[in-house]
Amino acid sequence: AMYAQAHMKKFGTTKEQLAHVSAKSYYHGSLNPHAHMQKNFSVEEVLKAPIIASPLGRHDCSLVTDGAAAVILCPSELAQRYNSKPIEVSASTMGGETFKVSDRNSFFSFGCTKRAVSQAFAQSGLTPKDISFVECHDCFSITEIINMEDLGFFQPGEAALAVVEGKTRVSGEIPFNVSGGLKSKGHAIGATGVGQIVEAVYQLRGLAGLRQVKNAETALTHMLGGPPSISTIHIFKKGF
Repeated sequence: AMYAQAHMKKFGTTKEQLAHVSAKSYYHGSLNPHAHMQKNFSVEEVLKAPIIASPLGRHDCSLVTDGAAAVILCPSELAQRYNSKPIEVSASTMGGETFKVSDRNSFFSFGCTKRAVSQAFAQSGLTPKDISFVECHDCFSITEIINMEDLGFFQPGEAALAVVEGKTRVSGEIPFNVSGGLKSKGHAIGATGVGQIVEAVYQLRGLAGLRQVKNAETALTHMLGGPPSISTIHIFKKGF
């Protein structure tokens, strides 16, 4: 909530824009048979929800979900023995931040994400323009907006409007959380990051059904931990 207030003060972000993030995630989750919450909520319904910590209402906060996820890793030269559509790990990085929030330079950006994504793009040789879709840690609606900016897909202060304009929907310019994200797919805590990778694999293999991203070639997954004080990022490519 403190980060949301800071982002609002700095960039003029509104509660209605936050509601568009949640409504988008609920829509994506309604297309995902693996999602915890397979139900649509309108922007108006999101705005009417009880306040948890101002300005965040119930629908701005992620679910706490039971669940499990698993992936199998192997050397690329062996991958096709196990699957005809192997997925390449192009980057795997981690970034840190001081745990004490009061010691940070910004309350509308996560330094750990910026550090991790800088390494990931350097490691993969890719840029945000090369990414087909993103699964990011949207524990709260404001977190997704901050992530969009920290990951380099939108300039600071521009992500909220991009969501309202539909740019991050499954059919948009850069889809975010087509699984439904932590908001709708659910937040199984220890399994959440691996669950993002599973979604990336479904999408890159063309197995995502109604939520399939058109012509998906690359994916970026992003996780946060702590307040947040750590971020992990993976970039995946279709086949090799």
